[in-house]
Amino acid sequence: MGRPANIQGLKLIHDPQQPILIYGSPGRVQGTLTIQNDSDTKLTVRSIPIQAPKLRSQTLEPLQEIRIFSRMYPSQQSRVTLDFPIDPSTPPGTYPATVQIGDQSQPVQIRISESIELEVEPDNVTVSAQDPKRFEREFVVTNVGNVPMSVGEKWVAALQVPEGIESQVVQRMKALCQKKQDEGTASREEGSSVQELLCLVASQQPGPVTLTWKNLTLAPGETQVMKGVIELPDGLQPHRHYFAEFELFSASLLVDIYTNR
Repeated sequence: MGRPANIQGLKLIHDPQQPILIYGSPGRVQGTLTIQNDSDTKLTVRSIPIQAPKLRSQTLEPLQEIRIFSRMYPSQQSRVTLDFPIDPSTPPGTYPATVQIGDQSQPVQIRISESIELEVEPDNVTVSAQDPKRFEREFVVTNVGNVPMSVGEKWVAALQVPEGIESQVVQRMKALCQKKQDEGTASREEGSSVQELLCLVASQQPGPVTLTWKNLTLAPGETQVMKGVIELPDGLQPHRHYFAEFELFSASLLVDIYTNR
């Protein structure tokens, strides 16, 4: 078992007039400090006591320690990394704290940046497109960041190229190149063939997919059930698999679309 971090003999190597600076977002707060074993025995340090009255841990408990690991022989120094999460809804700002190293009490500044993060469940939906082009789905949307977020009203995503179109294009281009090589000169049909190729690509690139729901501003940690409407463009080819990926801030939503006719 490791000895507690505030044992006598452990020394902090830091200017006592300058606070220790720790930066990050609530999901990952990081910093470094240097400690020294001033005792005559080997020390193993697994945590450092901290007093941060305005901060809570990820489990919403008072933040009382920072877990680290360092094993030092007498007179040995060790530079340790402070890497820990806190309550994800902690607002941006600078928070005063104090760490206790041996018999030293050292001020700390914990600077929290903005975290813009959204969770959407489910993150993958499938629709079977026949005559209807409009589908309703329910989503659970959570603001897991630390600032209020407007979830927007309308999102647009490109409809991805159907499966198989890439190979069709490659095969057609190879055929054109082979014909040109065999004839030794540019084929009369080359211009019309290229146009045909471009039309092939264009015909299988319908317009975008849209996702519409009520525009709300979610407070940090707030969850809402949203009724979303997915609308497909005209021009979908029969018996195809399409997909569209919506980028919803840090979240993503994949929509798989299968056409039956």
